[in-house]
Amino acid sequence: MSRGPGHMQRYLLAVIGQSDKAMTFTEIAARAFPEGSYEADMAKVLGGSNVARVRSLCRALRNLCDSSVLLAVGNGGRRDPHRYCLDPLFVAMVGSKEDHKKACAVIQADPGGNEAANNSMRSAFEFFSRVPSVD
Repeated sequence: MSRGPGHMQRYLLAVIGQSDKAMTFTEIAARAFPEGSYEADMAKVLGGSNVARVRSLCRALRNLCDSSVLLAVGNGGRRDPHRYCLDPLFVAMVGSKEDHKKACAVIQADPGGNEAANNSMRSAFEFFSRVPSVD
């Protein structure tokens, strides 16, 4: 049974929440595993998908996106990699007004941010429209 976000997810929320721009996975991994650390050195030698902690970081990031806590902006290719930022809808529910304004500013600063935020809002409205009313 889950008791909330795990260690990696809390770390990701802290790092992405403190950033003034949407972050790519390479920026997040470089911050989590600085140059000279075991994970960074092994990721260079073996590739990131073969290092356990890098895979765990990627899995935690994907879980936060699936649960609508983070937004993935971009197509995910080499020319337009995914950039991750806090979902303003999530921040509005659990954060302060200042946090929400910061999350909105990060979204508006990114070229594809408004589209990602609109898609997130659309899926939230679709979810709530399927919930039966209590009359």
